[in-house]
Amino acid sequence: MMKNSTKIVSVILAICIVFSVMAVCVNAENTAAIGLIPSAETVSAGDSFVLTVKLSNNPGLISMRLKLTYDESAFTLTGVTDGGLLGNSAHRNTFSSPYTLSWENDTASADIMANGNIAVLHFTAKEKAAMGNYAFKIIYAADDILNYNLDSVSFAVSNTVVSIGEKISAISLIPSAQTVSTGDNFTLTVKLSNNPGLISMRLKLTYDESAFTLTSVTDGGLLGNSAHRNMFSSPYTLSWENDTASADIMANGSIAVLHFTAKENAAAGSYAFKINYAADDILNFNLDPVNFAVNNTTVSIGQSSGSKIVYTFSAFSAPEVRSGNIYLYSGGTPLYSAESESGIFTLNGVANGVYDVYVTCRFGALTKVPEKLSVNGTQLFSVSDVYIAIGDVNGDGLINISDISSVLLNGIYATSNADYDIDGSGSVDINDISIILLNTNYSASAA
Repeated sequence: MMKNSTKIVSVILAICIVFSVMAVCVNAENTAAIGLIPSAETVSAGDSFVLTVKLSNNPGLISMRLKLTYDESAFTLTGVTDGGLLGNSAHRNTFSSPYTLSWENDTASADIMANGNIAVLHFTAKEKAAMGNYAFKIIYAADDILNYNLDSVSFAVSNTVVSIGEKISAISLIPSAQTVSTGDNFTLTVKLSNNPGLISMRLKLTYDESAFTLTSVTDGGLLGNSAHRNMFSSPYTLSWENDTASADIMANGSIAVLHFTAKENAAAGSYAFKINYAADDILNFNLDPVNFAVNNTTVSIGQSSGSKIVYTFSAFSAPEVRSGNIYLYSGGTPLYSAESESGIFTLNGVANGVYDVYVTCRFGALTKVPEKLSVNGTQLFSVSDVYIAIGDVNGDGLINISDISSVLLNGIYATSNADYDIDGSGSVDINDISIILLNTNYSASAA
């Protein structure tokens, strides 16, 4: 009996441990986070580089103030580019450590739910900086991040390290690693470091075309005349030719930005992006070959941070619905929205949950869709042929004389009865009855 009891207790403890670990993993995946990316980078004295501040699993905010600390003896902050995701920016004009990033939206009517790159910080490693590892850290106080209710919002912070190493002539694809989701757009930058001098360069970039589409290329303007290939396929050729140059080009920095999209049907996994060149593909003014080390990169396709939903209304639905806005509500709060002129609405990054669906029409009033929307982690799915017509005030799925009677008996000329204020005018009157009459035929067709 004692042995059986011991076994039962052991099994229960094991189950508890498993569920505890699972809970920790789930919480880690959904943790609101601020990250400095890349997570580590190596540069040489005199190099320019960027650090990106990225927001993940944002629970909603209207104001944020972050302080970035770095070693001013080794690095100079030269500029800041706002990401345009968090509304009104008020970043500090003087570039010194600690540097303050700030967003304030005092007149916001709801929380900002955006995720992604909220700022890009441009740095230069000083020419006389000592070799070594340097920490870049983001800090904030308890009341530095607030939501619409003026409650403090907490984010985990992932900082970064920048190493200053030996001066090696190098061509690098940056960031050195990144993770995207299917359907995401992202960029890779081709960066030149410690350039000894050149007048021509031809590079070939290989990548997996089954998973990625190269959509465009932006030249950095540093290496003179560009002659990049017009066809976007792998291997893709980047080319600069300066036959009439009178001296070597010594420029360093970002020589090209490659714009990619991860295909919707791409398999999850890690994919290599590689640059290669032949011995005579890089020449200096004396037509001698120039050697560069190459630092390639990996792009991983992981689970989407949310679902992409294509929501389509039936052709029988009132035309006012098929040209307007759709909203997903949870707990009485609108969390996601989309606009369409065709009745096909696309909502991106929708988190798991059950949502009430509302639509607006050209009249401006909100109308609730009878069926709730359940999102369960599927990265891409469609909700098709949804029927709704403006004027179904009694919620029976039909628009007929019963709705007119409801307005006449319960709502006519009542200024505060929103259930019967179909056109959103603030009062219930003959105009609302006219809308019911207009849409009656659509209901009959659908039936």
